[in-house]
Amino acid sequence: MSLEATTPPHDPLLPLEHGGAASGGATTTVRASTNVASTMADRDAAAPVTADYGGAWIGGVLPSLFAGRAPAGWPRWIISARPVVVLLVDGLGWHMHRRFATLLPELAAFEGGPITSIVPSTTAAALPSLTTGRTPAEHGVLGDRMRIGGTTLNVLQWTVPNGAPPPPEE
Repeated sequence: MSLEATTPPHDPLLPLEHGGAASGGATTTVRASTNVASTMADRDAAAPVTADYGGAWIGGVLPSLFAGRAPAGWPRWIISARPVVVLLVDGLGWHMHRRFATLLPELAAFEGGPITSIVPSTTAAALPSLTTGRTPAEHGVLGDRMRIGGTTLNVLQWTVPNGAPPPPEE
């Protein structure tokens, strides 16, 4: 199986050297197979990121801060900072953060390194891990839908299939 994709010559989000709008619109074609990536960037983007539950992961952030330690991947000076503000940008992974650094200079200036999310990597399962320091298997939220009262609740929209919120349990 092969995959071929061509970026449009007018992609305004790509930096100048990668065929962005300001580069004159050079077209970049990427070809990759399921076994061999054509470039290092392709290989990095194609490789799945697995949760590092014993190291730099989303669930280690708040427990480390509350214990007076710098979370893995964070700068050491964070220990003495007061107050500490944790900014989570949903969906902005490390590769995207680096790719768009020129468009987000204030965010790119933050110190630290990548941390991993959880498996499954969904907002509904990751936020309880951030706040509890537990894996999805431990806190029990495995996705954005769950069975409640004989129907399926979408926990992000707080609705059931007919669109109404579920009735409160008594």
